[in-house]
Amino acid sequence: QVVVTRSSAYPDSDVMRVLNAQPETARVVAAGGQNVIVPGVGDPVNTHLFRGDSSRLGYMVVAGRWYSVPGEVVAPAALMHDAHLKLGDSFTGSANGQPLQLRLVGETYDINNLGHSLFMDIATMASVTPAVVPFLYDVTLAPGSDVAAYVRRVAAVEPDLLDVRASDTSIIAPVKIIDLVLLILAGVLALIGVGGVFNTLLLNTRERIHDTATLKALGMSPRQVIVMVGASAGLLALVGGLVAMPVGLSLHHVLNDVISNSAGNETPPVAYAVFNGYELVLIPLLGVGVAIAAALIPGRWAARTNVVEVLHAE
Repeated sequence: QVVVTRSSAYPDSDVMRVLNAQPETARVVAAGGQNVIVPGVGDPVNTHLFRGDSSRLGYMVVAGRWYSVPGEVVAPAALMHDAHLKLGDSFTGSANGQPLQLRLVGETYDINNLGHSLFMDIATMASVTPAVVPFLYDVTLAPGSDVAAYVRRVAAVEPDLLDVRASDTSIIAPVKIIDLVLLILAGVLALIGVGGVFNTLLLNTRERIHDTATLKALGMSPRQVIVMVGASAGLLALVGGLVAMPVGLSLHHVLNDVISNSAGNETPPVAYAVFNGYELVLIPLLGVGVAIAAALIPGRWAARTNVVEVLHAE
């Protein structure tokens, strides 16, 4: 909820003392960075080093698990591919020319640096000199805490050496705008689809008016005509829905894979699970309902058609 960035002139130990002295502080995860040379990768790899329970920071694990002890690392798919690594592999990297024994235990989803990053405990760098010191602190506050008051109080300790801010949620606003635009677009497409269904049914009913008139001449009642038109529309909608659902889901999976791969990642399984079982059943049934509703007007028109006039016109 609060992010603290320290100046190099303010010691890490003093920052932790200030944060731990605040009664609202529930958890602090400190973060630092270090470039690591990984065999098979031409450029140095940006490494995220954490002190504290980093598993709660929200990084998505696609395969394997998050690191739990020093020496274990997590990486995105692009780095694993370029370094020819798979889960469980051990390899020797280097930082500042000093060797590091590392073991890959998990694959994460990270779009930064085109998927060329490593995530590990800062204690993994204990043997590296100069020592890596955190510069950023992710602070989780106790429930019900006043975030603004906390920010002001911590910032007042060393206003020139500490940058204290509430977690940036500005990205949420653009995402909400995009969601709204997509919702409007989906609504417009749905209206176009309903209009297309209605127009198709109307034209189809007019083309078959001779057959309908013949059936009425043989004794079919107006209500039966309406049911016939609605049933034919519903059957076609059901078949269309059963065909379109797997095609649409397959296209969704392919597009997700293309987007993820372009950022150096594998698509996380959660990205595929956009519909639950009930929704997969409901969507085709909703299409059937729309088709039947759209068939009411053409069906009523066909039911009211004068048999003599139709057959005479033919």
